[in-house]
Amino acid sequence: MRFGSSRDVTGGKVLASASALLTCGVALLPLVFAANALRMFFVVVLGRLSHPSQIEWMIGGVYDHVARIKAGLPLYSAPSTEFVAFVYPPLYYRASAGLATLVGSIPLACRLVALVSTLGCAACVVFLARRLGARWYFALIALGLFFAAYSYTGYWYDLERCDSLFVLLLLMATSIVVASPRLPLAGVSGALMGLAFFAKQPALPFLMCGALGLGSARGLRQALVFGIAGAACVGLGLYVLHVGSGGWSSFYLLKVPAAHGLKLQLLPSFIGVDVAGAFLLALSTIGLLVLAGSLAFAARAAGTRDRENEAIIFFAAMLVASFIASASSRLHEGGWENVLMFWSTFASVAAAVVATRTEDAASAAGYQASVSVALTTLTVLQMAHWWYSPHQHSSSAEIASSEVAFRERVRKLERSGEVLVMNRGNVTRVSHLHSMALYDILRAGSPLPPDLSAALANHRFAAVVIGDFERSDSPSALGAQLPFTRPLISNYYVAQRWDAASLPAGNPDGPEWVLLPRAHSLSLPDEALLRRRALEERLAALPWRELTADARGAGATLEALSVRLDTTAKPELESP
Repeated sequence: MRFGSSRDVTGGKVLASASALLTCGVALLPLVFAANALRMFFVVVLGRLSHPSQIEWMIGGVYDHVARIKAGLPLYSAPSTEFVAFVYPPLYYRASAGLATLVGSIPLACRLVALVSTLGCAACVVFLARRLGARWYFALIALGLFFAAYSYTGYWYDLERCDSLFVLLLLMATSIVVASPRLPLAGVSGALMGLAFFAKQPALPFLMCGALGLGSARGLRQALVFGIAGAACVGLGLYVLHVGSGGWSSFYLLKVPAAHGLKLQLLPSFIGVDVAGAFLLALSTIGLLVLAGSLAFAARAAGTRDRENEAIIFFAAMLVASFIASASSRLHEGGWENVLMFWSTFASVAAAVVATRTEDAASAAGYQASVSVALTTLTVLQMAHWWYSPHQHSSSAEIASSEVAFRERVRKLERSGEVLVMNRGNVTRVSHLHSMALYDILRAGSPLPPDLSAALANHRFAAVVIGDFERSDSPSALGAQLPFTRPLISNYYVAQRWDAASLPAGNPDGPEWVLLPRAHSLSLPDEALLRRRALEERLAALPWRELTADARGAGATLEALSVRLDTTAKPELESP
């Protein structure tokens, strides 16, 4: 009897130990995935730092903006061949210019601002999760989700762009309100939100939702102080920029972005791909909104106040703002994956808070084990869905050498005169506008810069280099690009095709085309011009173009051949 009892006790202990080990292993699994997310991120970052190159097609244009600030030139001025501003506010450029003065390198300064901002965002994610009641375990998982979302947001965190700085300012403003209910700090938070506008325009939904959230959580006084401080910061900053630029800042920062519009036909893709692809964040967003609503209702019914619950209500408003900002940015023409960063960062915090509250409720009801397994499964599935190969999205010796080769090719062209490179910045000896900035202002109804029209007509450029992004098959498909494409094709012919290594981030790239001055300008309808260009591209892409090292001589042959083929083609044919 005693022996049998001893066996039962021993067996029970073994089972209990095995169960404890299994539970511990299940609990550690999300942390392992979180650690791997950090590992993958830093592998990419270190690879990009060790092989410095422009790994996204607008980065060179960013360098040009920073260089103008360092040179004391205006950032927002009338569009010209030399420069057209991007649609972004000046804060990131100015921060990078200031840092470049210290480190002596514009590319390094731009990268450091983004990287430090990313690390600041990571610290804020953990801080917010803890202050909103999440246990350390779930706060660390929130950190893992933030870094895992690096792939979800287009591998953008450390790129030389304004997004990470923008999100950092939003998180800092949110953290101030969450940390303390003091009235002056509400004003500081609102001012930071206003400052975030000068990193990127989608700060406006955060200002509005933040004021509403504070009003619901802590009363009208907090909401007014927050809203007035933020509105004053935005209004005063815009006024100073407007006056200092002769009105051009308002054109670039307000009118041009508004011309992008919203494309509701993209909504199914946003819901079915973007939101569905972040299923854990979507569930967490819904869960936190339900939690905040129930807390607000209970507080009103009981007439009591709780600092943590008030903070959750305010954070829920910021979470809504983050979703609105990401959705509206993603649905406009040209919206890229990087804009999902606004929502994914705030939703990572929400995941930690909702998981903690859900597990606590399940524990009280006796379902903790099953709920913990479900939470673990969802977390692991989400991070596994965002798994990627770091080396495919880092810079590499191939990309760096490809950029060097591109610059050498441009230098050879510059021996014959000034070269206009449209799809990359910070390449030519003479700085020029970037194609993305040009198409943005054309979309907003601005005409082609007069000096650019004259330069094309007068063959000012010895060569023009454009990317595959600048081409299309019909005038209607070209849209905003047509006012530039028409004089370009009329005065320059396609002489050579350059192939380069694919960039690891940003807009899909393709071949680049070298255009040289025509012997005689063309006066043809748009359809005929596009047909001529298509023919010239086919000829320029043929293998026999490598028979001569003289690009201009080969180009002259191509132009003559394309003229002969095109003029002998029947007019009713849509393509040669």
